[in-house]
Amino acid sequence: MKMYLAMYKNKKIFTDKLIAFISRGNYTHCEIILKEEDDTRMYSASVRDGKKVRCKSTKGVKFKEENWDLFEFEVDKDDYKDFIEYFNLIKGMKYGFKSLFFNHILRIPFDFQDEMICSEFCAIAMNFLFDTKLTSEQKDNLLKDSHLLTPSNMLSKFCEVGILGNKINIKDM
Repeated sequence: MKMYLAMYKNKKIFTDKLIAFISRGNYTHCEIILKEEDDTRMYSASVRDGKKVRCKSTKGVKFKEENWDLFEFEVDKDDYKDFIEYFNLIKGMKYGFKSLFFNHILRIPFDFQDEMICSEFCAIAMNFLFDTKLTSEQKDNLLKDSHLLTPSNMLSKFCEVGILGNKINIKDM
Protein backbone atom coordinates (compact mmCIF):
# COMPACT_ATOMS: atom_id res chain seq x y z
CA MET A 1 0.00 0.00 0.00
CA LYS A 2 1.44 3.36 -1.06
CA MET A 3 1.49 6.24 1.41
CA TYR A 4 3.26 9.57 1.76
CA LEU A 5 4.68 11.72 4.48
CA ALA A 6 3.71 15.23 3.33
CA MET A 7 5.76 18.11 4.66
CA TYR A 8 4.36 21.63 4.35
CA LYS A 9 6.45 24.76 3.96
CA ASN A 10 5.14 28.25 3.24
CA LYS A 11 7.04 31.31 4.33
CA LYS A 12 4.50 33.74 2.88
CA ILE A 13 1.92 33.42 5.65
CA PHE A 14 2.84 35.11 8.96
CA THR A 15 1.91 32.12 11.15
CA ASP A 16 4.03 29.81 8.99
CA LYS A 17 6.97 32.21 9.20
CA LEU A 18 6.56 32.27 12.97
CA ILE A 19 6.35 28.47 13.24
CA ALA A 20 9.43 28.04 11.03
CA PHE A 21 11.34 30.51 13.19
CA ILE A 22 10.29 28.94 16.49
CA SER A 23 10.89 25.38 15.30
CA ARG A 24 14.16 26.27 13.58
CA GLY A 25 13.23 24.35 10.44
CA ASN A 26 11.80 24.69 6.96
CA TYR A 27 8.61 22.76 7.59
CA THR A 28 5.62 24.10 9.49
CA HIS A 29 3.17 21.21 9.21
CA CYS A 30 3.09 17.52 8.31
CA GLU A 31 0.46 15.02 7.18
CA ILE A 32 0.24 11.35 6.33
CA ILE A 33 -1.43 10.79 2.97
CA LEU A 34 -3.02 7.54 1.88
CA LYS A 35 -3.86 7.16 -1.78
CA GLU A 36 -6.70 4.72 -2.35
CA GLU A 37 -8.43 3.72 -5.57
CA ASP A 38 -11.41 6.05 -5.13
CA ASP A 39 -10.05 8.70 -2.76
CA THR A 40 -6.93 10.18 -1.22
CA ARG A 41 -7.02 10.98 2.48
CA MET A 42 -4.85 13.18 4.69
CA TYR A 43 -4.31 12.33 8.38
CA SER A 44 -2.91 14.78 10.91
CA ALA A 45 -3.53 17.08 13.86
CA SER A 46 -4.46 20.42 12.41
CA VAL A 47 -5.24 23.84 13.79
CA ARG A 48 -6.62 24.93 10.40
CA ASP A 49 -9.02 21.98 10.06
CA GLY A 50 -11.06 22.05 13.24
CA LYS A 51 -8.28 22.19 15.84
CA LYS A 52 -8.15 18.42 16.29
CA VAL A 53 -6.74 15.12 15.06
CA ARG A 54 -8.58 14.48 11.84
CA CYS A 55 -8.74 12.74 8.49
CA LYS A 56 -9.94 14.56 5.40
CA SER A 57 -10.35 13.84 1.74
CA THR A 58 -8.02 15.66 -0.63
CA LYS A 59 -10.89 16.29 -3.04
CA GLY A 60 -10.95 20.03 -3.55
CA VAL A 61 -7.52 20.53 -1.92
CA LYS A 62 -5.17 22.46 -4.16
CA PHE A 63 -1.60 21.36 -3.56
CA LYS A 64 0.95 23.98 -4.58
CA GLU A 65 4.16 22.14 -5.40
CA GLU A 66 6.33 24.87 -3.91
CA ASN A 67 4.61 24.37 -0.54
CA TRP A 68 4.73 20.57 -0.19
CA ASP A 69 7.49 17.96 -0.14
CA LEU A 70 6.30 14.36 -0.32
CA PHE A 71 8.19 11.28 0.82
CA GLU A 72 6.77 8.05 -0.52
CA PHE A 73 6.73 4.78 1.40
CA GLU A 74 5.11 1.37 1.28
CA VAL A 75 3.30 -0.29 4.15
CA ASP A 76 1.84 -3.74 4.53
CA LYS A 77 -1.83 -4.35 5.30
CA ASP A 78 -1.27 -5.35 8.94
CA ASP A 79 0.68 -2.17 9.74
CA TYR A 80 -1.96 -0.11 7.92
CA LYS A 81 -4.69 -1.80 9.97
CA ASP A 82 -2.80 -0.96 13.20
CA PHE A 83 -2.46 2.66 12.04
CA ILE A 84 -6.23 2.92 11.37
CA GLU A 85 -7.00 1.42 14.81
CA TYR A 86 -4.66 3.96 16.42
CA PHE A 87 -6.18 6.81 14.41
CA ASN A 88 -9.72 5.79 15.40
CA LEU A 89 -8.68 5.86 19.08
CA ILE A 90 -7.39 9.43 18.95
CA LYS A 91 -9.58 10.92 16.20
CA GLY A 92 -11.04 14.19 17.46
CA MET A 93 -8.33 14.73 20.11
CA LYS A 94 -7.72 18.44 20.69
CA TYR A 95 -4.94 20.27 18.88
CA GLY A 96 -1.85 20.80 21.08
CA PHE A 97 -1.85 24.51 21.86
CA LYS A 98 -0.36 23.86 25.33
CA SER A 99 2.34 21.74 23.74
CA LEU A 100 3.15 24.46 21.22
CA PHE A 101 3.40 27.07 23.96
CA PHE A 102 5.39 25.13 26.56
CA ASN A 103 7.45 22.72 24.44
CA HIS A 104 8.17 24.84 21.39
CA ILE A 105 7.98 28.49 22.40
CA LEU A 106 9.16 28.37 26.03
CA ARG A 107 11.14 25.13 25.49
CA ILE A 108 9.90 23.73 28.80
CA PRO A 109 9.19 20.03 28.18
CA PHE A 110 5.73 18.80 29.13
CA ASP A 111 3.91 15.81 27.69
CA PHE A 112 0.25 16.77 27.47
CA GLN A 113 -1.69 13.52 27.07
CA ASP A 114 -4.99 15.20 26.16
CA GLU A 115 -3.83 16.96 23.00
CA MET A 116 -1.49 16.52 20.04
CA ILE A 117 0.35 18.53 17.37
CA CYS A 118 0.95 17.40 13.79
CA SER A 119 4.55 16.21 14.18
CA GLU A 120 3.72 14.23 17.32
CA PHE A 121 0.80 12.58 15.51
CA CYS A 122 2.93 11.74 12.46
CA ALA A 123 5.82 10.36 14.56
CA ILE A 124 3.53 8.02 16.50
CA ALA A 125 1.51 7.07 13.40
CA MET A 126 4.66 6.30 11.40
CA ASN A 127 5.70 3.87 14.12
CA PHE A 128 2.46 1.97 13.53
CA LEU A 129 2.94 2.13 9.76
CA PHE A 130 6.49 0.78 9.99
CA ASP A 131 5.93 -1.58 12.90
CA THR A 132 7.17 -4.69 11.07
CA LYS A 133 10.18 -2.85 9.61
CA LEU A 134 11.56 -1.27 12.79
CA THR A 135 13.56 -2.80 15.61
CA SER A 136 12.38 -2.13 19.16
CA GLU A 137 15.41 0.15 19.65
CA GLN A 138 14.48 2.16 16.55
CA LYS A 139 10.86 2.43 17.75
CA ASP A 140 11.99 3.66 21.17
CA ASN A 141 14.29 6.24 19.58
CA LEU A 142 11.62 7.49 17.17
CA LEU A 143 8.92 7.69 19.84
CA LYS A 144 11.13 9.17 22.56
CA ASP A 145 9.91 12.66 23.31
CA SER A 146 7.54 12.67 20.31
CA HIS A 147 5.68 15.56 21.97
CA LEU A 148 8.82 17.69 21.57
CA LEU A 149 9.26 17.05 17.84
CA THR A 150 8.83 19.73 15.21
CA PRO A 151 7.92 18.73 11.66
CA SER A 152 11.55 19.24 10.53
CA ASN A 153 13.22 17.20 13.27
CA MET A 154 10.55 14.48 13.04
CA LEU A 155 11.39 14.12 9.33
CA SER A 156 15.11 13.98 10.17
CA LYS A 157 14.57 11.12 12.61
CA PHE A 158 12.71 9.04 10.01
CA CYS A 159 15.25 9.82 7.28
CA GLU A 160 18.08 8.68 9.58
CA VAL A 161 16.41 5.29 9.99
CA GLY A 162 16.15 5.00 6.21
CA ILE A 163 12.53 3.90 5.94
CA LEU A 164 11.23 6.80 3.88
CA GLY A 165 11.52 6.76 0.13
CA ASN A 166 12.87 9.58 -1.93
CA LYS A 167 11.24 12.96 -2.09
CA ILE A 168 8.80 13.02 -5.00
CA ASN A 169 6.97 15.73 -6.87
CA ILE A 170 3.38 16.33 -5.80
CA LYS A 171 2.26 15.78 -9.40
CA ASP A 172 3.64 12.22 -9.23
CA MET A 173 1.39 11.26 -6.33
